[in-house]
Amino acid sequence: MLTVLSKLGKDDLVLLLELIDQSVSVRNSAEMGALLRRLSGNLPTQGVIAGIIGAPAKIIKAVDVPFVNIGYSDEWLKEYLRNDYFSCDPIKRARLSGVDFMRWSDTFAKAEKQVERHYIRQAREHDIFEGVTIGAHGGSHGRVSFFSFIGTELASDERDQSVLRYLSPYLHEAMCRATPATIGPKQSLLTEREIEVLSWAMAGKTNWEISMILSISERTVKFHIQNVMAKLQASSRAHAVAIALGEGLIGR
Repeated sequence: MLTVLSKLGKDDLVLLLELIDQSVSVRNSAEMGALLRRLSGNLPTQGVIAGIIGAPAKIIKAVDVPFVNIGYSDEWLKEYLRNDYFSCDPIKRARLSGVDFMRWSDTFAKAEKQVERHYIRQAREHDIFEGVTIGAHGGSHGRVSFFSFIGTELASDERDQSVLRYLSPYLHEAMCRATPATIGPKQSLLTEREIEVLSWAMAGKTNWEISMILSISERTVKFHIQNVMAKLQASSRAHAVAIALGEGLIGR
């Protein structure tokens, strides 16, 4: 994450903080759309579509995937749904296989199946030929998210890609909250002490400060943070806070 942030200027870092703050407040598709519009307004993109896949091990149809569309043409989306292109979309396949960042041209170049190449030709006819897709998984009910941004410039700009890479886990949790899972609520595995430590971490306290507040060793604080990250499948301390907020484990 530090490598990603090193590529950004002061204005970019301020924007990131504002977008992260907005993302943890998302509770429905309208708020998710507002977040994506603001993000898109700061990127060279012609549109973004975000979706959440609840059961990647099963056969999935596009009509069963909740999504938020900002800028994609209605004509293309209707054709995509009508022909169930989701079943042969190489971007979807790569996402479900665990790829969390991809340039479309790189992924399209690896397409071998005839149905995938047919899909790529149809997408090009609608000016869907280059862009970037990011996403994350886990945290909230183990779901898989994807955020596909149209844009040739976006696919070659390190600054824009750094912004997207850093925001990816926050967008994922926001999307999970905007489209509630159909399965039952996830049982919290966090102990009372872990919730207490994470709440102070959310307040911006360092491990040493938390150790002083709770009268425990700094090493114990670090141990609790690591356990929380493992239980919530979080990639960082900040990601763990975002997940916990989204699942109501800690209050704002």
